[in-house]
Amino acid sequence: MDDKVWTHLQKNSDGVLILFDGFDEFKRDENIAEAPTSSPEWFVTKKLLEGASVLTTTRSTALSGLRHLSFVKAYEILGFSSEQVEEYVYKFAGGGKKVGETLLHRISSNMNLLSLCYVPVNSLIMSTSLLQILQFESPAAAGVTLPFKLTTIYKIAVKVFYVKSTKDFCDKCFTREDFESDYLPPDVEKKFKNLARVAFEGIKEGKLIHGGNEVRGMEDSPLFHRLPDRQTSALQTSERQFCFIHLTMQEFFAARHLTT
Repeated sequence: MDDKVWTHLQKNSDGVLILFDGFDEFKRDENIAEAPTSSPEWFVTKKLLEGASVLTTTRSTALSGLRHLSFVKAYEILGFSSEQVEEYVYKFAGGGKKVGETLLHRISSNMNLLSLCYVPVNSLIMSTSLLQILQFESPAAAGVTLPFKLTTIYKIAVKVFYVKSTKDFCDKCFTREDFESDYLPPDVEKKFKNLARVAFEGIKEGKLIHGGNEVRGMEDSPLFHRLPDRQTSALQTSERQFCFIHLTMQEFFAARHLTT
């Protein structure tokens, strides 16, 4: 950070908001340990920028690493209620009442699917998959069948996101069978196998952030999010960093690695 900017922040710390989004993804390896100022502790305990406000998010699995810090307020996000799931599905359907009813009926008729939808990202995944398949059918037609197996729904969602985010597929037409089948073009299958390997190794090692060397050849994948480069103190160089766009996506590909 520029010295002038840092001096300004120190003089006006009351107006500074520091956000640590995803403390559970923060892993203290040797390099991070050499730079303790990257930890929320330095800001919450006022060792740096006294007067600044600190907002931290984390999964419950990492709460033990924060319990010794004195936050003014703590909130637990419980996810969607049944009413909010219904509202989300109808909004995702784009205002089409019949389409919304069809999607909601499929989700609410399976308690496993409905219970998972209390997690917002799962509502997105299921709505994405079911709406994509419904577009190949008439929602007003009797006997419309939609997928109900969770693995099938996740598989469809991954395909939908991938083809809509990849330039080579943007102008191509797909059928229902394309999304529901296990077939992938050979080049995509190879990429997915590499993604699955990285995902599995990351889950196994408890690592959610991957260096550029680990994802070589996959840097442009729409399933990765590019993070700020990590500075390496030894040679004063930087290393590219990546993570999956969501932990759910990493978990899906890790499971795929075990089954293929």
